[in-house]
Amino acid sequence: MTRSTTLPVADAAVVRLLRDRDVSPIYQPIVDLTTGDVVGVEALARGPAGSDLHMPAQLFAAAAAAGLLPEIDQLCATRALERARDAAATPPLVFINAEPAVLDRPLTPELIAVINSGLPFKIVLEFTERALTRQPARMLQIADVTRSWGNRIALDDVGVEPASLAFMPLVAPDVVKLDMSLLRSPHRPDTVDTAAAVAGYAHRVGATVIAEGIETEADRATAAALGANWGQGWLFGRPGPLDALDRGRFAAAVDLHTAEPAAGAFPVTHTGDADTVDDLWQSLLRRVRRWHTPASVLCAGRDTTTLTRWAAALGGVDLAFRGVAGALPAAVPGVRVCRPDLVTTDDDALTAVAVTVHSAVVLRARPRPDGAFDITFTDDLTLAVQLARALLNSFV
Repeated sequence: MTRSTTLPVADAAVVRLLRDRDVSPIYQPIVDLTTGDVVGVEALARGPAGSDLHMPAQLFAAAAAAGLLPEIDQLCATRALERARDAAATPPLVFINAEPAVLDRPLTPELIAVINSGLPFKIVLEFTERALTRQPARMLQIADVTRSWGNRIALDDVGVEPASLAFMPLVAPDVVKLDMSLLRSPHRPDTVDTAAAVAGYAHRVGATVIAEGIETEADRATAAALGANWGQGWLFGRPGPLDALDRGRFAAAVDLHTAEPAAGAFPVTHTGDADTVDDLWQSLLRRVRRWHTPASVLCAGRDTTTLTRWAAALGGVDLAFRGVAGALPAAVPGVRVCRPDLVTTDDDALTAVAVTVHSAVVLRARPRPDGAFDITFTDDLTLAVQLARALLNSFV
């Protein structure tokens, strides 16, 4: 069927926009939650101001209807990189979104040219869960090419669909972005389990976790409790021109891959309050209940109230061994308790470790002077076995 030479109005507008390269990217800062430095920006597409194509949803819908989605998507990426390259100053990372529907198309010469033009920043290419399920093989190929050029990969909107967790080890993203829905419901069991799984992955491979949708200081604290290192949201700045950002806040450099933790070290994966510790304890128990082989769970600490609750919970789980190192006011059936003077948590940390033949979880919460906790929550099997062996020595 031959297409009419008379284009509908919307199609004509897309063709004109493509011809004139009439897209104007804006940028939202991404901030290190510890230092407050701007470590990167996410580029967001905008069409002609005042037109029906200004906002990205309308722009990409019209492009898809006109059969020009690949061209528009790559034009947006090209313009975002050009503007960032030519700005007076740019943070170390620029995040660019990849549209899942066009992953099977080759890059345009213009986009290849700007990528190879000596950019003063690293590109972080963002994929969503939709890309994982629609174009998994092609996505892996693009990820490999992106890394071969010295750039990085991010997995966006994690927490919306379970597919992202299943694909995460295969994609091996350098950055994981927690969807803002997790920040809005931080104590919901699926939120806790998802964030804990992401934190465990990040600890194993040295990835960075970003929480999206941070609007208040309370959101910032929640993001840290969910295991985020960096944050993005209106608290740190709304999307706008890159030159409008305070360049004095730009980080000098960013290394997305941290060094491997020393043997026996307890990396801080979360920072939160007693509720955060309790959420993660419940997550540990949910994992243990899903395992199909017998497991041992050992707990230790000087917080008698918390240890009593933990011991009571262990009494209701089918385990190979249950042990609590600490002073309990009363014995719990099926739970073995060592003498209080043998407790080895000399920094007052609450500790729980669960180990089976193929899996493990470590929860360790060390109180801070401000009343919060530095928390380790990881599925590092080597660390868990080392810790479990040390605690077992208390049960003599």
